[in-house]
Amino acid sequence: MAQTAAPAIPFPVASQYSTRPSFDLTTQTLSASAPTQVSPVQIPAVGYLQGLLLEVTIDGTGGTAPAFTADGPFNVIQSINFRNASGVNLIAPVTGYDLYLMNKYGGQVAPGFGPYANPKFGFGYADTAPDAHFFLWLPLGFDISDAYGVIPALASNANYQMELSLAAIPTVMSGAPTSVTVSISATAHYFDLPAAANQAGVAQATSPGSQATSVWQKETPTVTAGYKLQQLFNVGNVIRNHILVLRDEAGARLEAAWPDLTELYLDNQPRFSFSEAEWEFLMSRWYGLADVTKDSDNGLDNGVFVLPFHTLLGSAAGDPSNTRAQLLPTLNATLLQYRFQDFGANAARLEVLTESITTTDAATLYSK
Repeated sequence: MAQTAAPAIPFPVASQYSTRPSFDLTTQTLSASAPTQVSPVQIPAVGYLQGLLLEVTIDGTGGTAPAFTADGPFNVIQSINFRNASGVNLIAPVTGYDLYLMNKYGGQVAPGFGPYANPKFGFGYADTAPDAHFFLWLPLGFDISDAYGVIPALASNANYQMELSLAAIPTVMSGAPTSVTVSISATAHYFDLPAAANQAGVAQATSPGSQATSVWQKETPTVTAGYKLQQLFNVGNVIRNHILVLRDEAGARLEAAWPDLTELYLDNQPRFSFSEAEWEFLMSRWYGLADVTKDSDNGLDNGVFVLPFHTLLGSAAGDPSNTRAQLLPTLNATLLQYRFQDFGANAARLEVLTESITTTDAATLYSK
């Protein structure tokens, strides 16, 4: 009787999930008047990257009763982006506060889902101005349970690159501290490259197999008080998340101006209709945020509303057991619109963070 070869050991079993220091930036002194540009950072090759954990430390001296601004201390990062060796952004330029929202609501943080993905949760967070300390996850893979979405960082001559600038002191805090320095280091979280066979001679998968890539993009349409039908242009792939932020002309987040009713239309067909109260109720469940006071450590955020397609049929956002069945496929010709009824006074800018998945293998994407 012919013998059948044993199936290869799956990649998430054969590979060892590992961490390694990735980079340690020279301490930067913030300007009192302009952003500070940091030299681009080359990410060393390690294996298959799940993400980078950034540790940020702010040290300040002097001033009169310094206090962090509403988006602080995370907005000390003026802009950050992450691109592949071909120069294509996997994370388009976003602010540190955007990255905070992507951590809290994106469902990609490892470890952590629901309230545990909140950068303000747990040990290591401090924000007593003019000093602060926090961690932010630079999200790459999006389903750690099967190493789905991890990116290959295997070649030393084809490094990924992170670009970064830091905000001026008045952007981050009031009270005019006389000196503020910022230190940033990063640890790579990755799946290593397993041998083709284990010590018993059993074959092992040496790559995650059919893969997909998470891409974060941002658009900032102008809005005004009253009714608004807003088309979104970041379409053409499979959408996993929408994070919407409403701001006034000066850039402050607006809570009172959020519409009483918001609807999502896909090719002119209604998909969702949320009253403000209903949407807040659902978000508190999707993310396990129990505090009824917004901008608190365990609450929602003023002027921020989220539609996590990856959580619609699952548990809390980011739970590895969640299904991918409701991720939203779109084409370049898809007409995707939000209908807002109505924005209140001082509404000036809507920021929309879109996480989409690029893949040529829909069968694997929707296999879970």
